[in-house]
Amino acid sequence: MKPTNAETATKLTSVLGDDRLHEDDDASTIGDAELEANMNKPTIDKANLSCGHCLIYSNDSSTVLEGWEIISVQPTTELTSSKRIFGVNVVSTYKVMKDGYTGVRAIPSYSQLELAHTVATAEREWASRKSSRLMRRNTYSQDLARRIFELPACLPSKLGALLDCRFVATNKNPHVRREWKIIMLKPVLEVLTDEGQPPRNLGIWNKGGGRQNTPVQKWLVILRGRDTRVSQRCFQTFNTMSNPWLKVDERLHSDGEHVTEQHEGPEERQ
Repeated sequence: MKPTNAETATKLTSVLGDDRLHEDDDASTIGDAELEANMNKPTIDKANLSCGHCLIYSNDSSTVLEGWEIISVQPTTELTSSKRIFGVNVVSTYKVMKDGYTGVRAIPSYSQLELAHTVATAEREWASRKSSRLMRRNTYSQDLARRIFELPACLPSKLGALLDCRFVATNKNPHVRREWKIIMLKPVLEVLTDEGQPPRNLGIWNKGGGRQNTPVQKWLVILRGRDTRVSQRCFQTFNTMSNPWLKVDERLHSDGEHVTEQHEGPEERQ
């Protein structure tokens, strides 16, 4: 018996959970970023999964979703000296350590069905928030782009590099062109403990910690890769050093030599 939409949603909720939007460190810290081969041809019910601008069709390999995790660890700031007047810190000096970093890593344990359901849920949540704000006119994609460029440090650049790497890795077929886009970005609160982020510091009233409100931040990113152009003939390849008029120039050069030989006199050919 084929499960109903409600049963499918209940099953997905039990698998994902309300807050299952990140991987355990042991599972997500991997060296191989390749997805499993069977994920390239997912079998998904089209009627149950219409996640806005991202459509996943049954037995269709032209669209693939991938889950990635980005993390930002701020450098440690240590209070080295302070000047107090009447028990209140007036001047504080901090030392910034060189232990901060940003990282991007793949999460291959999500199925195509789970990723599609997560994107659809995020779009519905955004639509419900949008309906409560009468003056809000931007679209889901515009809001997503704004949040991406508001990420700390160099994370927007690393996401751009990730898209470029996925483009290079998946465009080896000369008959198909594929593109990658970010379709979901969601912060993961349960980074250090299961209870979420620690409470924010209270500025100067918090001794020695006014500079580091969120030392560790993590986000779940979902990418969508899909075929954009298909040609029976191979697409012409080029790079920064290639000349698109090479054949034309060679033909003109060859024709020029032929014409020169025809106009040469008997004495010139000797």
